[in-house]
Amino acid sequence: MSNWLTIELTSRCNKACYFCGRAKARKEGTMRTGNMTMEIFDRILSQFKGSIIQFNKDGEPLLYPELKEIGIKCRKYITNIVTNGILLWDRKDELKDFTTITVSVFEDDVEQFNNVKRFVENLKTPKVYIKFLGSYNNPAYESLGLITTRRSIHNPQGDTGYIQSKPVIPELGICLDFLTKPSFDFEGNMFICNRYDTEHKGKIGNIKTDTIEWMWNSPLRQLWLEYHKLGSRYKIPLCNTCQYWGYPANG
Repeated sequence: MSNWLTIELTSRCNKACYFCGRAKARKEGTMRTGNMTMEIFDRILSQFKGSIIQFNKDGEPLLYPELKEIGIKCRKYITNIVTNGILLWDRKDELKDFTTITVSVFEDDVEQFNNVKRFVENLKTPKVYIKFLGSYNNPAYESLGLITTRRSIHNPQGDTGYIQSKPVIPELGICLDFLTKPSFDFEGNMFICNRYDTEHKGKIGNIKTDTIEWMWNSPLRQLWLEYHKLGSRYKIPLCNTCQYWGYPANG
């Protein structure tokens, strides 16, 4: 089983970024939205044998109403929340048990910056990192003593058409996300990776009826693994148009 797991606590969001296909889907009503029940979360957690849990997927994690309980339950893990940071200060008292927080930034947003600034100036933990998207840059974040990184923006409908740079192919020649980063949506569906997948092309099961171990080693995933090993990932519905290889390029 993978040592890394991505969990979507909620598919709701409080921003509508121009490059986000999820924002368009929410507006058009073509995307299911909701919060993960604690029953589903507990079932996932009880079966996970790894050490890293990241909270992100199609929604804004800081909108989840029971963040404090999630943090307490995950104290023994290395945890990371990927967020737009707008609610960072409002939810500060519920974030103490998480390891790190990554704030995605792509435009001048005074509310976002002020909340990040207030958070890092008053709290030593969790550690905050800034992820600039596209060509955007704001030295004010670095003046706060924060480490910054950069990610390219891609097509809103999926991981294609990267604007700044062509995705890096790992020396292994197999997508690292497929090998190491399965994800769960708020309904308990398990996917081979954490790519944008509203049609559930990469779904391998659901925690309500299947175990994590079975899904990870299921005949379907094993077949898809063989395709990856043979350099034929185009035969996999979700991977067919994806240009990402699980190796983040720094802009």
